[in-house]
Amino acid sequence: MKRIGILTAGGDTPALNATILGAVQAANAAGIEMLGLLNGFASFFEPNAPHVPLNPLFQAIPELDATRGGTVLGSSRTYVDSSDLDLLNQIANRIVRLQLDGLICIGGDGTMNGLQPLCDIIPTVLAPKTIDNDLGLNYAGEADTWELEEQSGNTTYIRCAHPTGNDASFSIDKMINYATPGYATAVYEAAEGVRR
Repeated sequence: MKRIGILTAGGDTPALNATILGAVQAANAAGIEMLGLLNGFASFFEPNAPHVPLNPLFQAIPELDATRGGTVLGSSRTYVDSSDLDLLNQIANRIVRLQLDGLICIGGDGTMNGLQPLCDIIPTVLAPKTIDNDLGLNYAGEADTWELEEQSGNTTYIRCAHPTGNDASFSIDKMINYATPGYATAVYEAAEGVRR
């Protein structure tokens, strides 16, 4: 991967800038260019897909201050409608024009739903951000790897099946973070309360 996009969507939480900075620092270490998409998914609705380079010359821009709340990229509650094929084609063209090889979305359950239609277009990652503890992650059948395929000068990413598959060999032991983040702690505390 040479260039990754990152966006924040949904409501505001304190750690957004810190998450963006962490992603930029990891991109710098890997020699990957990072583009910040302005105002969440709404960026993809604009013909020029407003964006800003976050690590020119592999140095984080000074505006990325992990101690500041909010997000330097802006956010919106605009999401992608999976039934709007014209819009999905426009977004795919904008992703190609920006030469994005991957997309990181920082958000909660609404962001995860908005991200779903883009998963067939580009490799995506959700950086969970929720105050509601309502994100279930890593389900059976979910693709967790991508293979790069080059044909006739075009680069394409092919989704690979999840290692657990949907067959009889499914095992909860093969899953990572099957329940929502914080679930184990919540169950433990509830069990401790019952025990007392």
